[in-house]
Amino acid sequence: MKYLKYSIVAILLTLLFSSAFFYAMINKKDIETYISSQTKSTITFEKYGLSFYPFLSLKLSSVNYDDKELANISTKELYLGFSLSSLLDFSNLKIDSVILNEPNIKIYSNTKPTNSKQEIIDIKYLELNNAKISYENYRFNALNLDASIENSIIKINKLHVKNWNEIKDITIEGNINLSKKEPFYNVNLKVQKSNPQYVLKEFKIIQEAVKSISLDANIKGDSKQLILHQSSLSINDSKLSIDATINNLDINDMQSDIRIDQLDLNQYLAPSKIKPSKKSSKKKINYESYFKDLRKVSHMGVLNITQLKVKDYHIKDLSLKLQIKKGMITISPSSFKLYDGELMGKYIIDIRKSIPKVTVQQNIKNIHLTKLINSKSNILKGNINLDTHFTFEGMSKKEIFASLKGEKKMWGKNIVIDQYNVDDILDKFEETKKVNLLDIGAIFLAGPFAGLFTQGTKFALLKSEVDKKGSTKVKEFLSVWTFKNNHAYAKDVALKTSKNILALKGSINLDNKKFDDITIAVLDKKKCAKFSQTLEGDLSKNEIGIKQSAAATFLSPISGIFESAGKLLGGCEKFYSGDLK
Repeated sequence: MKYLKYSIVAILLTLLFSSAFFYAMINKKDIETYISSQTKSTITFEKYGLSFYPFLSLKLSSVNYDDKELANISTKELYLGFSLSSLLDFSNLKIDSVILNEPNIKIYSNTKPTNSKQEIIDIKYLELNNAKISYENYRFNALNLDASIENSIIKINKLHVKNWNEIKDITIEGNINLSKKEPFYNVNLKVQKSNPQYVLKEFKIIQEAVKSISLDANIKGDSKQLILHQSSLSINDSKLSIDATINNLDINDMQSDIRIDQLDLNQYLAPSKIKPSKKSSKKKINYESYFKDLRKVSHMGVLNITQLKVKDYHIKDLSLKLQIKKGMITISPSSFKLYDGELMGKYIIDIRKSIPKVTVQQNIKNIHLTKLINSKSNILKGNINLDTHFTFEGMSKKEIFASLKGEKKMWGKNIVIDQYNVDDILDKFEETKKVNLLDIGAIFLAGPFAGLFTQGTKFALLKSEVDKKGSTKVKEFLSVWTFKNNHAYAKDVALKTSKNILALKGSINLDNKKFDDITIAVLDKKKCAKFSQTLEGDLSKNEIGIKQSAAATFLSPISGIFESAGKLLGGCEKFYSGDLK
């Protein structure tokens, strides 16, 4: 026990004599000269003294430092630590540790090249407490740093920023190598459950839905190229795995590979809970401002999502490759699974000018017909295929339809119409004179078009005047439409049952969404019309029916029924010449 007392007394005497020696031999001017020689820059302070906690150090108060090239620093307190053995040899004294309390640090942008090379001093212990750091327009408050410097390599044990523009708890760990011409970074960046208000301020609906954002990024590289490897971004409960390469520290010039296990977009697409006031009017979105920013972007990205929910759609295994360069946005290839079917696509958006131009190519294989056309009756069973190729330009529906060009093809085999035997219904036509070809054929012949290119349009499927029993097997159907001059034209539209073939002709006006002489016919063996009906309707109002005329009334007591052209004229004009046999 007495040896412990002697040791404590010896330490206290050593500290006392060291302090006395220090104040006797060193003055303020000596300290300023020494530190300036070590840092190659001017430093000023008000008071100085010795501190023995957390290590033997020189304590300076109200310090100001400026090297004119890298940084300007003013701090409330500065602690400069030295090794104990070097205190008796002032000529070899070197700074060992640095602590800055409540410093205000301004980092110069240093855009002008300089020939002078800053010497980096080795520091075993570097600490910043409650620091404020500014760089150009960036401001960081409440920053704390625990680091060291050796051979021009900064080892960051922990850098923590409590709050930056609503992003909270930013933590950085890792190394920064300053020995090369370009500083090389190898760090881990974490952001824990931050408020997304600042990040998503331009996306108000998304901002309300996103409750928190967390980031865990492993970053390597320099100012020419930064690489994010095995990093992750968590938005609410969805986790994104990210590998990315950022060029020239510019987020607009990058390559990325993003992988997501599960993502529910419905929570972000939900309308805002805030009701607009009656006085407020809808503001026209200035898309040009977004296009202007996108024209600056050079991005190559890959996105893979295992499960994605959008409204009522449950999409699986989504994979796409995105390229943005000089105002050209290309998504190719793109694929995903929906209703056990598979979609492949290619999309090109040209925003080099104020009016965007769009090219769409899509192929769908073996998708459930009922779910595709959003039918709740479950009368239709089977799978279909679809090919589309469109080009259009503009932003509004009117502009898109006016410029729309291309073709849509739907086809399938072995489709079942449940509850109705169409062949029996047509066989009884001569007896009952009661049949409505719109009900029998529209779901195949016009319905697919309406379901894909208009909103909410539903066609009737067999009215109550026919027997609801049995079923129909559609051996094959084909629906090919071409688009031009603000119209959709029936190019090759037909279906084949066990006994009958039904076909359709005509067009639909995309401007007013009305039928232009749409005619459905039941064919004989020569592909002539045994009987036919002309449809009229307004898709925007969901009003579709049989066109009435004096001739129709005269020829048949049942409104809307035409006798066969062969019976009336004594000849046969071929109604259908398409690919369905």
